[in-house]
Amino acid sequence: MALALVALGCRERAAERPAWRPAPVRAVSERSCDDLGDAGAAAPSEISLRLDGERVAVADPSVLGGPFAPAVSVALPRGEHAVRVYLGKTRLGEGRPVCARLVVAARGAPLRWETLGKVAVDTEAVVFADDRRWIPAARGLGAVTVGVLEGDASEFDAALPRLAAAGLEFSRVLPTFARAARPARSGDRALVRAALREGAAKLHYAEEPASAGWTALEAIAERPFGGVDLPAATRVGVAIESGEGDGTYAVRAGRDASGEIAAVDLLLSP
Repeated sequence: MALALVALGCRERAAERPAWRPAPVRAVSERSCDDLGDAGAAAPSEISLRLDGERVAVADPSVLGGPFAPAVSVALPRGEHAVRVYLGKTRLGEGRPVCARLVVAARGAPLRWETLGKVAVDTEAVVFADDRRWIPAARGLGAVTVGVLEGDASEFDAALPRLAAAGLEFSRVLPTFARAARPARSGDRALVRAALREGAAKLHYAEEPASAGWTALEAIAERPFGGVDLPAATRVGVAIESGEGDGTYAVRAGRDASGEIAAVDLLLSP
């Protein structure tokens, strides 16, 4: 997974992505968060998502802002919507997301379900994102180069305080991956090399474009889900830990009595 993260910034350097095409409806199913969400959870937790555009993307955060269109992009009305996250037991343990539902404001209860597509996950995270605001914010981040560290998780606890004392703070994105808190400067390589040598730390340092995917992963560093804020884009998305780790997850839409999409469910457990 750490190798996939290193590729995030590179993917975001592309100036354009292929035009979005509606995901085909592949099947009709009544399976939804209503069927999976009670696996160990008394009630779902809720967080808000504001749509300034008219489309929500459901994707691995490494995809958004890069050359690839999201696998699932759903037309929804602008406004404040709720994302409900259901926690339960998966093969990776207790208290992990088993389903997430975006509840469309001011629409009726979902009655009929259809599969919109599937999301491939390489970073153990998925986001519901305001496509219109996330994409330019992510590309703006990609114009900034920052230092990153990668290596064995046990090396970071001693190395990061030593680097901070030398004047370069890092933020832990994953147990095996950290990014600098500021843009890269001339002389950072020598500073890092000296600090790592002094502490005998075996970490690899590189400088690469910043990634919105890192911000999404930081949002779920200490909890299974969280809001994502990018520069000049507050609550541009909601990041959710994938219940079964890397893999492929189904996205379904529930329509109300009038035929409008009232809910979008992301099924994070078989």
